[in-house]
Amino acid sequence: MELPRHTRHTVVAPGVLARQLDRIRAAGLAVCAEEHRLGEVTVAAPLRGPAGPVAALGVTVPTGVTLDRVAAAVRAAATRVRPPEPPPSP
Repeated sequence: MELPRHTRHTVVAPGVLARQLDRIRAAGLAVCAEEHRLGEVTVAAPLRGPAGPVAALGVTVPTGVTLDRVAAAVRAAATRVRPPEPPPSP
């Protein structure tokens, strides 16, 4: 399956993508720098439930914004969001 390329920065090589996903899992933070749209960077962190990640919280900012501050804010916000509890079993 061929991945769509949105910009010249879009990662489409399966091996490169797999290595990026490994780093994202280890760091608990994803950064997408101009891969979808030029001039934008998206930073995302997982929302964890009792069984592990259930969703992600992300923000998109213009390139040039200090990513350390954005990453810290996204991580902090993700730890405060509580995913909904699953409904009780019948």
